[in-house]
Amino acid sequence: MWTQSPDQEFIQDNRGWPKGKRRKWDKNTEQRIASIFQSLVDDPTEFYQGATAISMEWRKRFPGIAAPPLRTIGRILSDLGLSQKRERDRHKGASRYLCYPEHTIYETLGERVLEVDFVGEKYLAGRTKPLNFIAFSFKKEP
Repeated sequence: MWTQSPDQEFIQDNRGWPKGKRRKWDKNTEQRIASIFQSLVDDPTEFYQGATAISMEWRKRFPGIAAPPLRTIGRILSDLGLSQKRERDRHKGASRYLCYPEHTIYETLGERVLEVDFVGEKYLAGRTKPLNFIAFSFKKEP
């Protein structure tokens, strides 16, 4: 009965807060996340600028204020245009799980290499650092 009622309004927004505005986290939170992100990007000793790193830095900088959840930080980064989509790896197989140097195998040696294998750490008498070898056989002339 209620679905066929003629006095329904589909345009009215009954969420209780304006569209485009966050329910719990204000603009101040967004500015803090953006500034932490920028400081992580500018710091040459930091290699990760994701939501986890921002959450950890938030707890150091603002110990009295509760940090937003990781999903909220990620959503704010996305809304501010600070996060990029991760590109999926096109190549699957041995190079993925054995951590082979994909660029070398697929781009440089492609169509020529029959087989590639990495020999792990080998120690020579008198050396403390290991040696790593790569073994390969060609289908075509290099």
